[in-house]
Amino acid sequence: MILVVPGFVAVKIFARITAFDRKLSDFDTTVYSLGTSLAIYVPFILITGLDNIDKIRDSILLPCNLGLIVGLSVGTGGLTGIAVKLLFRRKFKWGDVWHRSVVEIQKRLLPPFFVIVHTDKQEIVGQLLSAGTGEQPKDLLIFQPKLIIRNPDFSVKEQMDLGSDLFIPEDSIRSIVFLSKPLLQN
Repeated sequence: MILVVPGFVAVKIFARITAFDRKLSDFDTTVYSLGTSLAIYVPFILITGLDNIDKIRDSILLPCNLGLIVGLSVGTGGLTGIAVKLLFRRKFKWGDVWHRSVVEIQKRLLPPFFVIVHTDKQEIVGQLLSAGTGEQPKDLLIFQPKLIIRNPDFSVKEQMDLGSDLFIPEDSIRSIVFLSKPLLQN
């Protein structure tokens, strides 16, 4: 247990900083933690002079050694996380992608917002009236929706009006595209 915990802390800090939110299996987490712990124990052994696992086990809970191993764990996870974030994962953010997308679109585009929504079997175009964010269901309410029917070559064959408003529940939305102006004109 003593061998894996410092690496586990470093791996979790790394994942949080880099917004790496893929769920790892218990086996993967253990292997990454063990490898990271071994890398953390190299400077720990060099600094403390403890040269075998029995000495480390017996003195790991001494305040100076415990502080050093915690510092090395946090430092390893934090520094590698910051380096990877700055070099490779700059655009990745932690959290709910839907909420962040809706909020970001509302900041960038001037109202009204237009959308193309692909549901299970349909393509619908219209003006976005509301979208659930936060703890609300991620449903859409679209103003002046049109059903798009396409030819086999994906050109628009027909547009059908679907009334004045259309409610699309969260579980039937397959993909969505936000636009600043209408894609199709009457």
